[in-house]
Amino acid sequence: MAMKKIIAVLTLLLAGHLAGLADAPSPRDLARQLIDDFNSNPTAPPSPAAVATNIAVLQKAIAAEPADPALPFALATCYLAQKNAPAAFANLERAYALSQNNPRIGMAYAMILKRNREPLKARMIFQQMVAAHPGQPPLQIALASLDLTVQNYAEASALIENILNHAPADLADNDRGALLYMLGVCHLHQGDQAGAIDLLKQANTRMPRAVLVLATLGEACLKAGDLTGAKHNLDQALAINGRYPAALYYKGVSLERQGTPDLAAPLFRAAYASGRDRLRDNGEDYYLMALVCRKLGKTAEASQYEASAARLSYASEAPWAPK
Repeated sequence: MAMKKIIAVLTLLLAGHLAGLADAPSPRDLARQLIDDFNSNPTAPPSPAAVATNIAVLQKAIAAEPADPALPFALATCYLAQKNAPAAFANLERAYALSQNNPRIGMAYAMILKRNREPLKARMIFQQMVAAHPGQPPLQIALASLDLTVQNYAEASALIENILNHAPADLADNDRGALLYMLGVCHLHQGDQAGAIDLLKQANTRMPRAVLVLATLGEACLKAGDLTGAKHNLDQALAINGRYPAALYYKGVSLERQGTPDLAAPLFRAAYASGRDRLRDNGEDYYLMALVCRKLGKTAEASQYEASAARLSYASEAPWAPK
């Protein structure tokens, strides 16, 4: 995730609007004003001179009031505006430690940890927040998402099933569909292709143009030995986004299984080209690139991608059906 995206997402997690601040705010009010400014207009950061001034004010304030988590949190937003990730990380870590599992600060800190390729530590932060704030679905969903990232499928399933069991009847289709998709992924990666297909079809009903859902449904059908279902769903995914790496790869595998490897090769090459552009901080993306590279005979490169996936706590794809 690019630093600009980190800033944009972070601002959505920050405190709400605080009106009526003084013209020359105190350091504590400055902290809250900075948080509000990021929240209300993330695309227009203050000038470099203003950021430098604010950093100096906040650093002095932290020395005088070292127990206030808002001060290092605001200082982190200043460093993000400077694109100084290490300094932002250090201050978010300090803010979270002082905040006693504050969800807004914790979300921001966990996001930076994941960006820093520390998914297990990010997951630990979410575990702490879920324990400190029980009954909060957004935190539980975030934890389940990280569980998927590091292949803790059983724990992710339990969280998602609990959320679905307690979800209101009028839960928006996109929200219910996303939960069903996540649960379907858990079943797929635990070897339950039939259960995965059922859940992913339910997700597809609620989000009919979600490429991620269609591609994963195609993958599940393929791994269940249903080449017709795989072709149908993968073709739909590629009709919406012809560069989606997973859909290209599994469509290529499907063509190989149909006895047409010559038609599969161009899809593997396309998956390779588009997959490299999508690599961020998700181990599954690196593992997919390893699979693609092996299809293209790029053995050494495949091993490098596998090693990168393992460092991100992702070591294997969903098991293939014994067919």
